[in-house]
Amino acid sequence: RAPDKPVIDRKSSTVLQVQQQFTFYQWLRYGQPIAGATSQTYNTTRSGLYSVLVSSKEGCSTESDAYGIGVNTDVKNANTQVGFKLYPNPSNGLVNIELDDQNVTETSIKVFDALGKLVYETEINTFITQLDLSNIADGTYFVRLTQADKTSIKPIIITK
Repeated sequence: RAPDKPVIDRKSSTVLQVQQQFTFYQWLRYGQPIAGATSQTYNTTRSGLYSVLVSSKEGCSTESDAYGIGVNTDVKNANTQVGFKLYPNPSNGLVNIELDDQNVTETSIKVFDALGKLVYETEINTFITQLDLSNIADGTYFVRLTQADKTSIKPIIITK
């Protein structure tokens, strides 16, 4: 089961912290993983919209709402995420992506390693797709789906 939605507190002018305890943290800036930002607290070095992706030891994950540092946050965040399922997780490299909305618009899929390096990229237009990631090394990766102005990121563990 997915962890509870993380809540971000601002501890100082630059320090953000997740209220709850989780097994795994990945801080994001504008939806992009920040290399090395994998602890409960993150010291921001520039303005932006920050969020945190948290995971349980079973690999289930939940992303926080965005938290603005030095930016206008009047944007309504209510519908900025793409709903999708990623399974099996962990995976041997064959990964199924199932979109919640079956009225699919063109969807971009990008897979990043833990350092934020792009390792796989494709476009899809079906609501169920299988990715073949069997040629990448074992480890934790982040799958980012983008549809128009909506983006979501989920971790996937590859273990062969």
